[in-house]
Amino acid sequence: MDANAHYMKAKARYIKAIKAKAHYVYTHVDPDTDEIVYVGKGTNGRAWAFGSPSVGRRTIRSKEHTEWYHEKEARGLHPGDLVNIVKVFSYSREALAYEKELIGHYDPIFNIQHSSKTIAYNGEA
Repeated sequence: MDANAHYMKAKARYIKAIKAKAHYVYTHVDPDTDEIVYVGKGTNGRAWAFGSPSVGRRTIRSKEHTEWYHEKEARGLHPGDLVNIVKVFSYSREALAYEKELIGHYDPIFNIQHSSKTIAYNGEA
């Protein structure tokens, strides 16, 4: 599937989730390696939120994850190039269970609390 078709498919899932006020599981994918670097669950625009590592007390992304994003952004990529909506759910608990399953399967480098990989982001895990 080419990048544009992939993006359109992800966007369609997102729009479906928003209209249904649903929960979704998403991945952040490194376009250079096709590696899944993060798995999360969210509602609304959570999958596309990067910005600063934290807002108030709530951590949005780890420092390393944010640095990874800014490196991609500097190359002209945008959140839509990095995000894939994997599956949409009616209930948060279903999305949470699926998120945990995918984290266990992929062991993404930016899911720090779950990862057995060492993060010292310089483009390598």
